[in-house]
Amino acid sequence: AVERRSKPRSSGTMPARVWGVDIDDQPFSLDCLLDNMSASGLYLRIPRRMKFSSAISLVVRLLSGPVEGKVAAIKGTVIRDEGESDGHGGLGIRIIEHQFI
Repeated sequence: AVERRSKPRSSGTMPARVWGVDIDDQPFSLDCLLDNMSASGLYLRIPRRMKFSSAISLVVRLLSGPVEGKVAAIKGTVIRDEGESDGHGGLGIRIIEHQFI
C-alpha cells in the first residue's frame, strides 16, 4: 500500500487522558490509548462517538522518539469517527495546538 500521509507517524500505543463532548452532547473525561501520532494528527481508541469538527483536548505521555518521556497537552479537531456497533471505535484528530508540559 502507498502511504498518503505527508508526515511520518509514530508506531505503538501511548496512554492518554482525553476531554470532549460526545455525539449526544455529553461532556466526558477518560483514559484511552493513542494508536499513532504525527506532527499534524493522531488516531485514538475511545468508547465514545464524536461529531465531525468537534473540539477535543488530551494529554499524552510520549513513549518514544526525540521527546521520549515528555508530556504533551494537545488541542485538536475530530476529522474522522469510526464507531463500532459495540460502542467502541476510534477518532482521527487533526492537531490544532500542542505544548510540552
